Amino acid sequence: YVATKHTLEGMTDVLAYEVRGFGIHVKLVQPGPIRTKFSENIAYAERTIDAYDEFREKVKAAGARNRARELPTSVVAQTIRRALHDRGPRLRYTCSALGWLGAHLRCWLPERWFRGLVGRVLNQC
Repeated sequence: YVATKHTLEGMTDVLAYEVRGFGIHVKLVQPGPIRTKFSENIAYAERTIDAYDEFREKVKAAGARNRARELPTSVVAQTIRRALHDRGPRLRYTCSALGWLGAHLRCWLPERWFRGLVGRVLNQC
């Protein structure tokens, strides 16, 4: 899951460079913690691959702990509206303060610190 999101981010970066000369502005919306049915949908994976048992349990536990931090999907719609109407050349739009912080810590912190922080957060899941 994370690999596909990282791939989309990389493709968006490259696309922005490639079409800039044509006056096209590429914009990436990074939702962050949004209330979805992700943990419920993991049931599909458990029917297809038995190895997902441990992953499914971690996702369910993380979902239960993080439910208070999740925002409604309307926040994503508002961010998309903001990105569409923004005439500036910004590439990234985050939907929450937590999403903004996560997106920017990677730039501000040394890689070792960032990976350590992310590792601690993921191990709590």
